[in-house]
Amino acid sequence: MHLIFHMGSIRKAARRLVLKWRNPSRHFLEQKIFPKIKNKKILYVGCDNYTVDYPKRLKKNNLWTLDIRPSVKKYGAKNHVVGDIRKVDNFFEKDFFDIVFFVGIFGYGINNNASAEKAIRAMSKTLKKNGLLIIQWTNRRGKNLVNTENLKEKNKFNEGPLFKTPTKTQIGDRGYIWEFWRKK
Repeated sequence: MHLIFHMGSIRKAARRLVLKWRNPSRHFLEQKIFPKIKNKKILYVGCDNYTVDYPKRLKKNNLWTLDIRPSVKKYGAKNHVVGDIRKVDNFFEKDFFDIVFFVGIFGYGINNNASAEKAIRAMSKTLKKNGLLIIQWTNRRGKNLVNTENLKEKNKFNEGPLFKTPTKTQIGDRGYIWEFWRKK
């Protein structure tokens, strides 16, 4: 029994090390952000094999996931919605969430400013006042055509730091940008 526990600990440590090396942005999310969030109603947008353990990581919260692809429901939370983020306000009540994670969607589904405006407008409706919209995107040329600085819907938010993290933070040398916006 002790050996099994020890192997599990080794496996977790190895995963953290590989994650930090291969994807510093996911490491930042899983090791720096998730542990600090408790007792919140959360929407995590976009699911895949790397999100399968997010319900466990965020178990002290009321987690919902959303993805447009029905095939990835198995990687989401128990409370999962198959749908388009640009219409998220059709699935949830106004002022429903404390936090919305919008990680890696710009350039991978929301590919231009017009779609980004629709998505942010819909997300802002579902966020409570002072709720937090956490956006992660990549600034690698060719991957993302959305420019968050030019989004009109951004005026519904104040830039609001998460804990002691600056409101706009680049993680690693691969161009991963994190932005933290608080709903006015």
